[in-house]
Amino acid sequence: MKYRVEVDDFALQDLADLDTRTREACLKRIVQLENDADIQGKVLTDELFGYRALKLLNRQYRVIYEVRKQADLVLVVVVGLRREGDKNDVYEIAKRRLGTA
Repeated sequence: MKYRVEVDDFALQDLADLDTRTREACLKRIVQLENDADIQGKVLTDELFGYRALKLLNRQYRVIYEVRKQADLVLVVVVGLRREGDKNDVYEIAKRRLGTA
């Protein structure tokens, strides 16, 4: 299925904060969400139920997104570094932004 991909303002800022190589790799992967985003990435659970996460760049970075099938839309909400146990971990940031923390 073909989707329209949008990146929310916070995720745009996340991308702007990355170095050029990392940003380009993330953008390349985000563009690939146009095709079959609903079967890409890992399904998230608990507070982030309904979202999916892509691993990239040696599994250090994540792109967290939501698939809205009725609107044929993929909304990227967070792009960041995986830092398990850290308050700046991409999943912790996602919970705060989405109001689930």
